[in-house]
Amino acid sequence: MLQAYTSGQLDFIILPAIEVSAYKEQLSTSSYRTILSIPFYHYIHKKHKSMLKNVNKGLKDFKQTKAYQDFQERYWLN
Repeated sequence: MLQAYTSGQLDFIILPAIEVSAYKEQLSTSSYRTILSIPFYHYIHKKHKSMLKNVNKGLKDFKQTKAYQDFQERYWLN
């Protein structure tokens, strides 16, 4: 399907972000658009309420790391 798109046989294709990332060199001249984002959630049970402050801090700290920036680039996260 990607060959048909890049050769002009198709006007559009629908790809998940992981494939867009994998084929970013082939799609670099394309003007792709994100049409759907699906957030994921994880809920902490009430019995672990005391851990919430540490979890939030850990997530905030992780978002400042190079590893997180690499995830953003690899999976096209906004």
